[in-house]
Amino acid sequence: MTNSGDLKIYAIDSLKDVDANAWDALDDSGDPFLSHAFLSGLEIHDCLEPQGWYPLHLVAKDGDELVAALPLYLKDNSYGEFVFDWAWADAYERAGGKYYPKLVSAIPFTPATGNRLLIKAGADTPQLVHHLMEAVKQLMEANNASSFHCLFPTSMQSALLAAESLSTRRACQYHWRNRDYQHFDDYLGELKSKRRKQIRKERREAQGSGLDIEQIAGKEISEHHWHVFHEFYCSTFYRKWGEPRLTEAFFNYLSEAMPNAPLLVLREHPERGGEARAARPHDPCTVPMGPIG
Repeated sequence: MTNSGDLKIYAIDSLKDVDANAWDALDDSGDPFLSHAFLSGLEIHDCLEPQGWYPLHLVAKDGDELVAALPLYLKDNSYGEFVFDWAWADAYERAGGKYYPKLVSAIPFTPATGNRLLIKAGADTPQLVHHLMEAVKQLMEANNASSFHCLFPTSMQSALLAAESLSTRRACQYHWRNRDYQHFDDYLGELKSKRRKQIRKERREAQGSGLDIEQIAGKEISEHHWHVFHEFYCSTFYRKWGEPRLTEAFFNYLSEAMPNAPLLVLREHPERGGEARAARPHDPCTVPMGPIG
């Protein structure tokens, strides 16, 4: 625990120790990945610790009021981060250091930009960020962590962290942007002729394939739907020599805990009974893990 006047900062190993409404009130971006339901669901349904993510969130209280928080994890590997710092880890350890454990503020398995510093509206943001970073330093020392990483923050929050003497890491990502396209042909018009023809051909083949596409949202997604989806999800990992991160129980939980968030798209073949199925690996227990993210 860190004290600064009436402000107290705690490190907690589970979001069940934080009131969900108080946590969600800290962020008004509407980002579902920052919600208490999403992050606590990962903890409850065994998605984190088997993959080396150990919750160690920071929460700041002014008296009994929650005024700031930082989703934070102690990690013994670099899986599920999508920043690929394996070379850093190798260089650090060849130089005689121990790169793991490290502290990471991120949304596990989710390379989506968003807030990481959750600050109550109207609060003194720079001051609270400073106190949170001081608490991070104490946690690093207490846990023999080599470093602290904040992954995929917004540009505004990157500036706040840079003001606290954190180094900015630059990387390359590919993003699709909707440049006010009114129709799909508007988008195709931005492409070279060869690419336009290829996409139109693929769309004609898809439309003539006899496949049905169904969109199912929120509570309408049944356990059966999630089971089928989870088979696809797992088979993708196994084919790429990876290990699935999110459990089937977590997906089922989303339908109840976040009914306005999940959207499942299934593509079915009516000649096969209208059922979507995923290929199963022959023996998933023998598939080795690899660096997938």
